[in-house]
Amino acid sequence: LTLVQRDNRTLQVFDRVRVKVYVARTVGNRQELKMDLLDADDDDEGDVKVDKQQQEAEATLRAVRKKRKVAA
Repeated sequence: LTLVQRDNRTLQVFDRVRVKVYVARTVGNRQELKMDLLDADDDDEGDVKVDKQQQEAEATLRAVRKKRKVAA
């Protein structure tokens, strides 16, 4: 079963891969989940920045949920 073909690389169900998953804003302030296939030799550079952004996003989400709970 072939899942993805990219850059002359075919991934099979049993292949181990690394992906970057993130939320992107689209038209009309909507959000969409995106995934990028990472090369095997990619290092984890930038993870500290991403972790900080992730923590900020989670804090914002918690605050929005709390406001909705209070308003209901």
